[in-house]
Order: sequence, then structure tokens, then C-alpha cells
Amino acid sequence: MFSYHNHSVFSDGSAAPEQMIAAGVRAGLTETGMSDHYSVLPGGSFPGWSMTDSSLGEYFSCLDALKEKYSGETIVRKGVEIDFFPETIDAVCGSLEPFSPDYIIGSVHFWGDFPIDDTAEKWTALSPEEADCVIEGYWKKIIAMAEDGRVDIVGHIDLYKKFGRFGRIDTGAFEDTALEAVRDSGLALEINTAGFYKPAGEFYPSLSVLRKAVRLEIPVVVNSDAHHPAHLRRSFPEAYKLLEGLGVSRLAGFEGRRMVMRGLDY
Repeated sequence: MFSYHNHSVFSDGSAAPEQMIAAGVRAGLTETGMSDHYSVLPGGSFPGWSMTDSSLGEYFSCLDALKEKYSGETIVRKGVEIDFFPETIDAVCGSLEPFSPDYIIGSVHFWGDFPIDDTAEKWTALSPEEADCVIEGYWKKIIAMAEDGRVDIVGHIDLYKKFGRFGRIDTGAFEDTALEAVRDSGLALEINTAGFYKPAGEFYPSLSVLRKAVRLEIPVVVNSDAHHPAHLRRSFPEAYKLLEGLGVSRLAGFEGRRMVMRGLDY
């Protein structure tokens, strides 16, 4: 098993990168990747939970050192989770290129100024019509990110359901368009087990979306979105069993931005 979507104190995690990597060794992971947030907002500012331009060098230097230190125990993968904004994607890609990440997870945490996964209270303050507008806008932004094609993994594709607000609109057409764009751009889709531990009560994506992705032969990767060492492979056995039931026998791994398919027994 391997895990790529993990956070440390460089962004909003609770442990140092080495504590996360050491936990990966104890958990028997073949590869342990870090993917701290690097979210550049329109206008060039950063959310409080994101790394900034000034911390990128230290972050990747730390991962390079851990890669060497833990050689032979687990493969350390250098990743990052970005927020997709059409206004800043060029700058983000330019800032990351010198550090040669193994993969980039692309996510959507904002629709306009609205923070998708901040608090349940922000969602309950919306009218049903406003909530539907946010969900529709969220999917359109996911589609734009997939069509842009400059990330490697699409993170928690239906994150908006985190607080149990699934909306009233039929999202089927948006899902289809987004997944077709993911396929056409050659990206991988994340099965993020963290959603099971939120009010949503299920993985990201939903089973119906995952079934569509499998039919489209989109490569998938299982991630826990861990913010604590104990969560590195949380619900991985359940996710692997689900994939086996859907006929999936390989997962997408990454090295130097290149996708490498791994068997489920890797």
C-alpha cells in the first residue's frame, strides 16, 4: 500500500514531515508522500493553512533529506496540493517547477470567496438556492482544472458534500463532463477515505461517481488525506476491497510527474 495525500505542520497537519514518514514505515507503506497545501489566491495572497512562496524551499529540502534518510524503509514521494484558480495556475506551476515534485494534487477549496470545506455553519448560512449555486460553480471549476491538465491527481472531487450538504440539483451531467476531462487529460482520480469520517459519511468520490470513473478507465489512487500520523492508511482495506469489487486491479503511482501503474498488492 502507498499513500500520497498527507499533510504536515508545513500547512495544516499536526505533525512534522518526519513523524509522518516514520508512521508510514510503521504502517508498512511502500511509498509515503507528503502533499502540503500551496494555495495561491487571486491577487497573490495565501490562506492561513497554506505554505507561502517563502516556505516552499524549506519544505522540499526537508523532503529531499527524508527521502535519503528513509531509503530502504519506504520510498518518500515529494508532492504538493494546490488550489486551482485560473488566475494563479501559471504562477503556481512556475513556482513549483524548480523543486521537481513527484506529483501535484489539484483541488478546489473555494468558489469565489466561499470556502467549500471550512465549517458547516458557512453552509447552513446559505439559502438552498445559494447552496445549489455554489455546488454548480464548484463542479464547473473542477471541470476547468481537469481541462487545464496541469495537475496529476484530482483531489476529493466531490468535496462540497463534506458537511452532508449534497444539494438539490442533479449533478450527473457535471460529473460526466468532469470525468471525461480527467480521462482526456490523462489525470488520476483520488479515492479519498477522509470523507467517510466527515458528516458526508462516504468516501470522496461517491460510489456512483467512482463507478463512472471505472467505466471510463480513469486511473485511481487511494489516499487518506491524513493530517495526523495515525490516519495514514485509514480505511485503506475497505477502499481496496471496493476497488476489487469494481474490477480494478491497479493503482496510479507517481515518480517525477510520471504515472506508473501499481498492482493492488504493491
